[in-house]
Amino acid sequence: MGCSHNTQKGEQSAWTQKWATFKAKLKLSKPRDEIVKILLKIYTHEANLEELSSVSIIPTDAISRKDLEFYIPQLVNFLICESTENEDLNKIFFQFCKNSMTFAHRVIWFLSSVRDPGLAVRSDELKHLVEVVSREGTLLPHLDEDPKRIILREKIRIYNEMKKEDLNPPVPRENIERDIPVEPYPRKGIKDVLMSTLWLVEDLNVIAEKILYLEKKEALLATEIKKVNLMLPASVQVPFPGKVPKNCAILHIPPSEIKVFETKERAPYLICVEIFDPEEEKKILEEEEEDISSHSRTYSMVTEPVPSSAEQSFELSQIDALKLHKKKSNGLRSSLGNGVHLPFEAGAPTGDTVSVVYDLSENIISQNQETSQQQAKRIRSRSIFGELKTWRMLKVIVKVGDDLLQEQIAMQLVYKFQEIFKEDGLNLWLRPYEILATGHNSGLVECIPDAQSLDSIKKSLPHEYQSLKDFFRIRYGQDDLSRYKKALSNFVESLAGYSLLCYILQIADRHNGNILMDNEGHIIHIDFGFILNYFPGGRIRFEDVPFKLTTEFLELMGGHGSSWFRYFRKLCVKGFLAVRKRTEEILLLLEMTRNGVGRQLPCFSDGERATESLKKRLVPEMSAAQCKGHIVGLINESLDNWRTNWYDRYQYLCQNILY
Repeated sequence: MGCSHNTQKGEQSAWTQKWATFKAKLKLSKPRDEIVKILLKIYTHEANLEELSSVSIIPTDAISRKDLEFYIPQLVNFLICESTENEDLNKIFFQFCKNSMTFAHRVIWFLSSVRDPGLAVRSDELKHLVEVVSREGTLLPHLDEDPKRIILREKIRIYNEMKKEDLNPPVPRENIERDIPVEPYPRKGIKDVLMSTLWLVEDLNVIAEKILYLEKKEALLATEIKKVNLMLPASVQVPFPGKVPKNCAILHIPPSEIKVFETKERAPYLICVEIFDPEEEKKILEEEEEDISSHSRTYSMVTEPVPSSAEQSFELSQIDALKLHKKKSNGLRSSLGNGVHLPFEAGAPTGDTVSVVYDLSENIISQNQETSQQQAKRIRSRSIFGELKTWRMLKVIVKVGDDLLQEQIAMQLVYKFQEIFKEDGLNLWLRPYEILATGHNSGLVECIPDAQSLDSIKKSLPHEYQSLKDFFRIRYGQDDLSRYKKALSNFVESLAGYSLLCYILQIADRHNGNILMDNEGHIIHIDFGFILNYFPGGRIRFEDVPFKLTTEFLELMGGHGSSWFRYFRKLCVKGFLAVRKRTEEILLLLEMTRNGVGRQLPCFSDGERATESLKKRLVPEMSAAQCKGHIVGLINESLDNWRTNWYDRYQYLCQNILY
């Protein structure tokens, strides 16, 4: 299909006819989502521009995304391919960019990630226009620096040198004004409100490129991050909608908390970012009584609950009981997850949950003896900005060397599935996380806190502990306790959600390094490099199975006849029927990406067959009653499937990923 910016009338007619035909095939109901309806009208050249102009631009809910920002891939794809003659649509689009800087940033990053040579010229033209329109009135003159920032910079130089073991702020907090001067992140003395966020992200990506081929990566990374810190605090907007307040600015990136995850070809790294809300902070400051001295103020912080002595002794007795059981029955090896370090030696204290940092492709795990909340509390207690009432911490992975656009599109569908389950009142659980492609081979990834891969769980314990069921008993207590039941319920509901997701989207490469478990018992799938008809090994489909359902998972649920397994099957059936009702919506999102910027993504290498196969998996010809039998059949086929077992063994032999 012709998608150059010089689209001829004949090609436009063919495009219009294609989408009109697709729209005519929609059965039973039209898309529920109002924005998807509008997008469909845009693609068929039937758009009501008044409807589009009334749509919310930015998100108001992190789960049910009813904002245009969520659909930027589909909207911008059309603008690249078809909109050169639609002046009204272009006008409204550019007005959106001018009205919302976060929207403009997302558009610019998406255009920067387009790698199709046939679309490069139009993408670059559109990006230039977005930058020109969005920065009207935002370019600041080269002014003398605020004296407050000069003083603050010297304090940041000292703060930069803090070591991880240091306990107290290196600069007395009473010497830090709470009225923090925040300006755009500069480049060569230029301060540009629009480019502030883009420049910082670009600098972080450049750092990843610098350290790639060096031996002492963390040393150079720390040096470069310290340079970045000297240009902070800055009005840099965190591009993770719904996860942080939209007006937050970046204060500091603690060099002592950075971590590099080295592989043969890449060197992604983790940063902990101190942020705050300048506007809200100013309001709080104005409302405080003038006679309250700084040393008497108290600041609330949510912390990880500390186990009572009774809870600790209970866990000790539970472990002893399990050990005795192992000696008598020579049972399975068991494992403990989430970094809970059991007191195997007499008198040893119970440890805390481990916060896991991982790379989404290579799955390199780093363990710290603290939860994310505890880490945030520790960093705040040492930070020179720690007394800011709106202080928060965010963990971000910076990646260079990977094309993250496909994973970003996949995550859009994870959000959509989550929305479908929620709107139908179902208890299926998914954990979408932010993946943002910022260029052809660079991007940012939200780090999921307090989660650990199943592989890492199995490597964290002595050999006599291997099964997830033993882990649950140790971590959450006996089977009949409410704590255990809640964790098991979380496991089953998330297992059902991700089983459907993996089947419908054909998510492959499901070894235990790509499946996490959080500290509440949920499983979370990561790494969506192989979806739809794109599999590891090409045409050789090692994982030719609906989804991963191992004997270990079944054992944790209590076996075939258990109420938990029946609950799992019930959730799968209800979830499948809910998704099936929104088939046209899911297909539209994929088709609106495939026809254009997505045509060179690996997941669309089979062309239209990728979406046709997805539609077949949703069995539109079956009744609801037939679907129930179909899903039960898929569960039976997946259970302890030899292909899953052999793929896990292959990953163990090649990458030492336990199963």
